[in-house]
Amino acid sequence: MKLDAIQYIPHEQPMVFIDHLTDVAEGHAQAELTITPELMFCEAEGLPTWASIEIMAQTISAYSGWQGHKTNFSNGFKSRNWESDCITTCKGGF
Repeated sequence: MKLDAIQYIPHEQPMVFIDHLTDVAEGHAQAELTITPELMFCEAEGLPTWASIEIMAQTISAYSGWQGHKTNFSNGFKSRNWESDCITTCKGGF
């Protein structure tokens, strides 16, 4: 199985790291990525260790999107936008 990950996550290039979901089922997901010089945050030695946090987050997001496709949610998320009725007032030289 090789599913195009971008159809399941709410990101656009250049922030997309994972290329495909290679295994996904209820309770788990496995993703793959190809490290290229064009990949955001890529250095001469490859990706820095801290980038693995984003890779894990995108895998989780793709899993959520995959689940959302099963229940007819767009990308597994109800909205990519956040709205609030809160009004902010700044006082003093702002």
